[in-house]
Amino acid sequence: MTDRKISLSNLNYFRWKEEQKKRVVNQSNIALTYKGAVEYSLQGKKGPVIAAIHGEPGNIFQCEYIFAGLRSPNFRYLAWSRPGYLGTPLESGKTIKEQSELFLALLDFLGINKVAIIGFSFGGVLAMDFAIRYPERACAIILDASVAKRIPYGRSFYRYMVNFFAFSDIGNWISSLVSSISKKLSIRSLIKCYSNLDGNEIKELLDDIANDEDMSQIVCNSLIRSMTPFSLNKRGFRNDARNYHHLDTLAFNKISAPVLIIHGDRDGEVPFEHGVYLSKTIANAEFLHLKGSMHFTLLSNEDEVTKKKFSFLNRYVLKKEELIKGKSIDKKVLGETEKAIFAKAERIADSNDNVLLVDAIEIYPSGNSYHIAITIEVSSRLNFIKLKPITDDLKSKIKDAIPSVSEVFIQTMPSGFFASTISQQRNRGLAKDK
Repeated sequence: MTDRKISLSNLNYFRWKEEQKKRVVNQSNIALTYKGAVEYSLQGKKGPVIAAIHGEPGNIFQCEYIFAGLRSPNFRYLAWSRPGYLGTPLESGKTIKEQSELFLALLDFLGINKVAIIGFSFGGVLAMDFAIRYPERACAIILDASVAKRIPYGRSFYRYMVNFFAFSDIGNWISSLVSSISKKLSIRSLIKCYSNLDGNEIKELLDDIANDEDMSQIVCNSLIRSMTPFSLNKRGFRNDARNYHHLDTLAFNKISAPVLIIHGDRDGEVPFEHGVYLSKTIANAEFLHLKGSMHFTLLSNEDEVTKKKFSFLNRYVLKKEELIKGKSIDKKVLGETEKAIFAKAERIADSNDNVLLVDAIEIYPSGNSYHIAITIEVSSRLNFIKLKPITDDLKSKIKDAIPSVSEVFIQTMPSGFFASTISQQRNRGLAKDK
């Protein structure tokens, strides 16, 4: 990541502010639902819908971070701005109850019956509320660094300075000037603000992000620049602060949908205890404890977080009957031997940390043995050199576990698209808005 010179237009605060407004306004669709207007974007051609609910503050652009690493042709992706943020008027829903009703109206407007929800930070509160009020519409919930109770923030000078630069247009402008000189300074401030990492740990994570083009794009575009200028998000931010009392009445134990809780124990924004509390309160919830991870868990634990989310969605959102229907083999017409081979091969492939999804399994009788052809989705960030050992390992494990299989053919598909790959997919028309 190279340092750059300051653009002359950025030196004029008013011109900079107008340019930032043009950058973010009218970039998405507006749904005129029976509960009010909602800014949204629906991407993908087929499959179940995964909806992102952003945090406080946040907006539709923060959803790109939530979806980072989760792109697959098997799903569609619904992003939206909650009331008071960017293009969704605050009047569309001030309370958590009203925002749940608005989200339901958006699903009805788009003709979506059931949805998997990823609630990030304060967005987890709305995800849980929706799952309680409309259990028939939520098929699975992922709570990523979710809030569970009120957070008492200190009044330190550092917190005051963070609030000034993050939550004011003048502060945003000064931050953009600094970022124009060195993006590292902006990223370092983000890490320091949202983690309890020490100086050496911050430097190590900063270097990892700065040397990763995809990850640095996600941080700068979806987490930092997405909130600029802050005045376009101020009403939503202030409204959220008034909604923390809703946590006192939220009946976590009434959530019936499968729940995955992800939380880092070095989270500097939402304490780790929130994740622990939710894991003990929500019946049968899965809990991924990320050691050494900050608030934005993907930045420090990309592989672990991505694999866990895909595995969870594969089990509870891509129903096995629906998944098999898309394969060449209809499981119902297989004999008991073939069914056992099918299940074991799928289990072995899915257990590999680098396999995000198993798309297809085809079984071909060959004399006294069988040939298997498997199509798997792997991270688009893996190159061929890293890919070959993965496929070779899968072939070996399947043959060792299933003696009747003599040949294994594996086809890989790139998935989990990150920032630069998402842009390429859009340009080719593979992820258009509805």
